[in-house]
Amino acid sequence: MSKTNLSNVCQIGSNPYGQCSSSNYLSSINYSECVSACDYSCSDLDQTPSSNCQNQCLPGCACPINTYYDVKSRSCILAEQCPCYDMTTATYVQPGQNLFRICTNCTCISGTFQCDNPNCLPSMICPGNQIYSTNASTCPETCDNMANFKDCNTYKAGCTCPLGQVLTHDGITCVPINECPCRYNQHSYSTGEQIQQSCNNCTCSGGSWTCTTLQCDSTCIASGDPHYITFDGMRYSYQGACQYYLAKEINNTFSVLAENVPCCSTGVTCTKNIIIDYLGSTIDLQRGRNVIFNTIEIDHYESVPKIYGQVSIFKSGLFTIISTPDFLIKWDEATRIYLTVYSKHRGNMEGLCGNYNDDNADDIKTAQGITGSIIEY
Repeated sequence: MSKTNLSNVCQIGSNPYGQCSSSNYLSSINYSECVSACDYSCSDLDQTPSSNCQNQCLPGCACPINTYYDVKSRSCILAEQCPCYDMTTATYVQPGQNLFRICTNCTCISGTFQCDNPNCLPSMICPGNQIYSTNASTCPETCDNMANFKDCNTYKAGCTCPLGQVLTHDGITCVPINECPCRYNQHSYSTGEQIQQSCNNCTCSGGSWTCTTLQCDSTCIASGDPHYITFDGMRYSYQGACQYYLAKEINNTFSVLAENVPCCSTGVTCTKNIIIDYLGSTIDLQRGRNVIFNTIEIDHYESVPKIYGQVSIFKSGLFTIISTPDFLIKWDEATRIYLTVYSKHRGNMEGLCGNYNDDNADDIKTAQGITGSIIEY
């Protein structure tokens, strides 16, 4: 199909291939194996096609010779019947109707504006730092599309960027390509500005981000009734009244076990206590009790950390903290636990928190290591 505007009149309903719709609006539309890719509609009359446009043809439906498709009336009409489209007001101007443009009167004639003093138009005010041109592209290059930009080779009088510059995201300002801003989280950043992505720094460079590639620590969150966010960012809920491994290091360096129990009449479950095994030591976190280390309930760790070998236990605000060289746990003594595993264990984890391999598509696995559904946990 040569043009989108006519694509809906071919192959509609019971129309076989090679036939066009016979609606009242488009009874004069004919099918051809070679429809011109230019000068087919009223809007084309006000554009300057590329020199090779006449050599292009595509199979599709088109108006009879010397008539043009009018989008507004959905019919094929003569050039002198074609309206003009004013981009400034986004309205159609009927043939013979006048329009004042900044410095001159213009009349709609055969789909194009004929102006009394066209030489004054280059002095018209354009937005931002754009300039007026009689050869402005109808599909300009921008900071957003420059990576895959392809010129449509149609032009008309209007505002455009100076040579060597492209439009920024605001659609008004022009900048050299190497000064295109970057966008992140609905904010715009100039070339040279940086943002933090986990443990990596990302620098804006000509419209794209360049980031360091450090291996970052990752945090798994378990909260509520219960909801989980894995090390790799997968979010899910799982109702189960039993003991489950939140996380387990495959070389048995440490494991974090959560006991989920029914917590209200609706049948939802929540975490009652957390059991941590680390290098032969056991740390038990239970609601309503102090931390239990190797079966001994400890106290006085609110202001001064209690240190047992490589394990440090202390309070920070609402949270009880368990810190080791391999992981850090923050527990609110209720239903929230934040488990941060350090980057040296990347790819060596299993359990409800996933395997920490930067791919959340395989976070849901059975005890046998088979990728499955939440139910199979």
